[in-house]
Amino acid sequence: QDTSSYILPPYDRAPQITMRYGQSSESGLDWSVMGETTRFEADYSRLPREYWSSLRNGTRSYTQAQVSRPLTSSWGYITPKVQLHATRYDLQSPLSDGSTSVNRVLPTFSLDSGLVFERETTWLGKGLTQTLEPRLFYVRTPFRDQSMLPLYDTGLTDFSLATIYSDNPYVGQDRIVDNNALTVGLNSRFFDSTTGAELLRLGIAQRVRFSDQRVNLSSTPYTIAPGDSKGLSDLLLGASTRWTETLSLDGAIQ
Repeated sequence: QDTSSYILPPYDRAPQITMRYGQSSESGLDWSVMGETTRFEADYSRLPREYWSSLRNGTRSYTQAQVSRPLTSSWGYITPKVQLHATRYDLQSPLSDGSTSVNRVLPTFSLDSGLVFERETTWLGKGLTQTLEPRLFYVRTPFRDQSMLPLYDTGLTDFSLATIYSDNPYVGQDRIVDNNALTVGLNSRFFDSTTGAELLRLGIAQRVRFSDQRVNLSSTPYTIAPGDSKGLSDLLLGASTRWTETLSLDGAIQ
């Protein structure tokens, strides 16, 4: 690259220790605990000093506990879930306010629910079972200003029919979004009545935010990124089909 731009070095995990434990009780209660400690180190000695303020070696430790109670039947399901995410940063260089350690504790509540309707039908003389599956997913996480925290391993996932039902659109642990949103979706699947193989899947989903999402990957607090404002998200349409025994096709439109 030319002298006016530089490649920021990635952080090494030196080391990373992760521990997970979970259990499902006979009463149907599912719970799990995950803990992780990572030392993030990057060599930025070759960068100009004005870049150093945005790169901070440090240690991040977090614990995530969650409890859910799936209620399922042949005609649908409803799953309430509560999560608690506690994180601590111990940084080698101070933040803008002079602190070298930061604590963040955030709860998340979500409610996932769906119904399943079935009917027998035929297409080109072939017996099929068609389903109609409406789904509602609500998630609530309060706002915490996280713009001062470093971005060690966090990035935005693609907006898709899978991630629209997630409680956090980021991978990594450096950002937990403030959420007050409801996702509404509808799937229809076609199965071979003889073999049970799924031949075709059609889906549509849209999310409505009841308040602006203020947490993002920007270092400026209280900014609203495009697509994170209150109101309706883009509409997602998807389809997948099993063309042959060895070939399937999948597509989506936003």
